[in-house]
This record gives sequence, structure tokens and C-alpha cells, in this order.
Amino acid sequence: MTRQSPHFHKYELRKWPSGKAFYKCVLPNCPHYLPIARLAEGRESLCHGFECNNLVTLTHEDVVREIKKPVCSVCKERRKEKKEELSRIS
Repeated sequence: MTRQSPHFHKYELRKWPSGKAFYKCVLPNCPHYLPIARLAEGRESLCHGFECNNLVTLTHEDVVREIKKPVCSVCKERRKEKKEELSRIS
């Protein structure tokens, strides 16, 4: 049996009809999901911001705050700069 190359998931927070949160991989052809959101703590996810695809480790704070789309620190900084730029224009 051959070993597959490492596969990283791109987690997104979703809700069951009951209202409980879970994380699902949104990559095409990937059926992976974590049925209980707290299982995502410490897992790596691809970044959702600006298509950089950096790896983000989901923290306890991310899971508790129910961060829908994890974003790396580089993209967070870019987003912050863009917000400041827009506020200067207005």
C-alpha cells in the first residue's frame, strides 16, 4: 500500500440543524468533517484570506469564538491595513 502525500484541509464552520457547530473541509472532493467543533482545536487548516493558502492552527479561542473561516496572521494584517486605508479615504 502506497502512502499518499500530505493533505491539508480548509476548514469552515457550519451548523447542524440542531444549531450545534461543526467544521467541514470545503476543498473539492473532500468529504472530511469534524462532527464536534471542539475537535478542531490544534488542527491545521488552509487560510481563507486572499487565497494565500498558508497553514493556520486553530486555537481554543478560534473554536470558542466560532470563527467561520480561519485566516492566517499575514492576511489578518492585510485586512487591517485595507480597513485603515478605506477609513482614510472616507
